Formats: sequence, C-alpha cells, structure tokens
Amino acid sequence: MVSIMSDCPILDKCIFFNDRMSSKPATVELYKKKYCKSDFKSCARYKVNQATGQSHPTLLPNQDNMVADAIKEIRK
Repeated sequence: MVSIMSDCPILDKCIFFNDRMSSKPATVELYKKKYCKSDFKSCARYKVNQATGQSHPTLLPNQDNMVADAIKEIRK
C-alpha cells in the first residue's frame, strides 16, 4: 500500500514556506520538499500551529525538539 502525502494545510500563512530563509535557498528547498510538500505532520511548525493556532516566528521545520518550548512561549 502506497501512502500519498499532500501539501501542508498552513502553507499560505507559513512564513517559512513563504521565503523567510531566502539567504539559504538550497536548504529551504530541501525542507519545503520534505515537510511542506510531503510529510507536513512531522514539521515542528505544523505541530506548534496545531497546538496553539499560531505560528512561531523563528522555528524551523526540523526543530522537533523545540516544539514544547515554542508552544509554552506562544501560550504565555
């Protein structure tokens, strides 16, 4: 059985996806392909948004280890 992934539902308002890191285009494109256009449920930014309804301004998609702290920061 093949699992088909889809685009992240918060792409339109995600500052990361909308070129927050334009100084590192190769890295950004890899992250976008992995997280934004495929496995968005593993994205740290998506997890924070799901928990709080808000986006964290500096969190990167691969910073899963910082999700709990980002959620606490937003909820303050």
